[in-house]
Amino acid sequence: MYTDEQFYPRWAGELASAKSTVDITYMHGFPPDLNPKKTKKGYYRDFIKVAQHSKATIRRVDRATKENLAWIKKVAKAFDGKPNLSYAVWVGEHRRLAVQTIDEEVTYVVAIGEEETFGIPRDARVRSKDYTRLWRKYYDTMWNDSTNCVRIVSQGRLHQDALDKIEADFRGKS
Repeated sequence: MYTDEQFYPRWAGELASAKSTVDITYMHGFPPDLNPKKTKKGYYRDFIKVAQHSKATIRRVDRATKENLAWIKKVAKAFDGKPNLSYAVWVGEHRRLAVQTIDEEVTYVVAIGEEETFGIPRDARVRSKDYTRLWRKYYDTMWNDSTNCVRIVSQGRLHQDALDKIEADFRGKS
C-alpha cells in the first residue's frame, strides 16, 4: 500500500521502464497537471515526455469533465502521430476504479476510496500475472465500451471529430 507521495515516484519509474504494455486510468474530475502536490505535479509534468519516448504500447483513459478539457486536448495533441500511444476519455458514470497495469505482471489500483488523502495509503500494487490478467480484462471491457469510452487517439491517429464533440459537449456547462 502506498500514499500518493509514495505512489507517483514509483509509478513514474515503472512507466519509464515498461517493455510491452501499459494501461492507465485517471478518473478524477480535476486536471491532473494542476494538482498542487509536488509529487503529482512532477509526474504529470513529465508524463507526456515519458509516454512519447516509451517503447511500450500505452493506452490511457481520462475522465471527461469540463475541468479536464485542457488536459484532454494536451494529451491528444501529444499522442497524435505516436503509433504506440492511444487515448480515450470516459464520459459515463464516474465511479470507475482507476487501475494501472504494466507489462504482464504489475497492477496498481489507485485512489481507493477517495482521490485526495493526506498521508494515508490509498494505492495498492500487486505483482502477479494472474491478478494483472484479471485487471487487464477489466480495462479492456472499459476500453471497448463504445457508449462510455470515447477514443480520441487510436495508435497515434487523432480522431479530431471525437475531440471536437467532447469539447462541444462541455462548452457552456458550468
